[in-house]
Amino acid sequence: KHPYTKTLLEAIPSIEERKAFKQIRGDVPSPLDPPNGCHFHPRCQILIDETKDSHLKNKCENEYPETVYSGTSSVRCHAMNKA
Repeated sequence: KHPYTKTLLEAIPSIEERKAFKQIRGDVPSPLDPPNGCHFHPRCQILIDETKDSHLKNKCENEYPETVYSGTSSVRCHAMNKA
């Protein structure tokens, strides 16, 4: 799953069990002035957790990701697209 999709799904509250609300870190970017590169990179859990990969970090911060299609799904994510 795309990191943002994964994070959104983890943030869904459960009616069956009481657990702390998992908030997505950072601020929602402005649609009028989005950040350079991947618009989600300031809030991306992969970049927050894995800052050792400076090539990936640099790519996410500076290059808008290409769309990759797989069946009925598509994704724009450097971390998901690296092979």
